[in-house]
Amino acid sequence: MGNGMVVLWFPGDSRCIAMILRNHWQSRQAFGTSVNMKIPKRLSLNTARTLFLILSMFFLQVGCALTTRDAITYHTFNYPSPPTEKTSVSPDTLMVYHFLLDPEIEMHTLAISCEKGSEKSILKHRWQENPADMITELVLRDLKASGLFARTVDQLSTARYRYALEGLIRQLQGEIKNGKAFARLVIEVSLMDFDAPLGMDKSLMRETYRFEVPSVDSKPESIVAALNQALKDFSTRLRTDIRAALDRHSAKSKR
Repeated sequence: MGNGMVVLWFPGDSRCIAMILRNHWQSRQAFGTSVNMKIPKRLSLNTARTLFLILSMFFLQVGCALTTRDAITYHTFNYPSPPTEKTSVSPDTLMVYHFLLDPEIEMHTLAISCEKGSEKSILKHRWQENPADMITELVLRDLKASGLFARTVDQLSTARYRYALEGLIRQLQGEIKNGKAFARLVIEVSLMDFDAPLGMDKSLMRETYRFEVPSVDSKPESIVAALNQALKDFSTRLRTDIRAALDRHSAKSKR
């Protein structure tokens, strides 16, 4: 502003704080030429204190303006690992391929479907990691502990393997119907035997697992807890079905 006046305005406050710095101007040339401003070499102690106070209030106001009232919440999948089995059903190695997400599944935020069928993402409730990554890691952990195979590895391993497990996550969301909330999980799984004898089907099993777990209420945290329980149930049933598939496969091989 003119006359050496500087006005500092703070966001979120209807008041403004004006500080008038009186500078001594001296024009040495005619109008239209350069103008020199005399700047004091030292600021007085009172002026320095005033500047410090004003700048402190400014940054405090800006900090408050940039802070959101509701922080973003990040969720993960986790549940206790099953007991470790010491005896192996198969002497071979299983590779767990990275599970895939259906393109329609929300990768970053929790999705909740309401009664009218309109699916919405809860933007302030996000997944800490890609849901497919978390599910793959838990399935891998549980299969290692199950003792079904002599060795269980992930897709990054260079180990030679005989069996491969693939998964496709079809549904992963919360739903609210008739005032009740629940979690829905649908995963397609296939188990392959790449060393199967000639004439035998390499596919040991193909299953679609569907789980609908009630939630205590419609809060996002409760729906995530229900999804976590659904994932635990899926892992338990998957291990049971793999054991049965290996037993059937072994019986056919002996014929």
